[in-house]
Amino acid sequence: MTLRELPRARRARVYLAALCEDDPTFALEEALQAAGKTGLGSADRQRLAADAVRYAVACHGLRDTTAARIACRSLCQGVIPSPVAVIRQARREDRKIGRQTQASLARRLRLSAPASVAEARL
Repeated sequence: MTLRELPRARRARVYLAALCEDDPTFALEEALQAAGKTGLGSADRQRLAADAVRYAVACHGLRDTTAARIACRSLCQGVIPSPVAVIRQARREDRKIGRQTQASLARRLRLSAPASVAEARL
């Protein structure tokens, strides 16, 4: 089997193995192990593993857990989204979470404020 003949779902498994690691060297090792299970030749395995690590770095998966979670969700379905789409979706989710938590944090601060501070605000 060659790299071109490899189904997208099996390629996604290799990408997923690289994306789950937080260090590029460990990501490469995991991707090589996952690529070894695909039945590819040595050169194709190494090329696929290198592509998987580059994809993980492009998705900021080695640093950004939100982006890694979004990419993993798609990869588990056998879809390989573009890194730009992953980053864009991660930023949307971060903004959404920020808006949701901002109001509750403000309420908590108002409720936990001492009476003297609350009176000074009035």
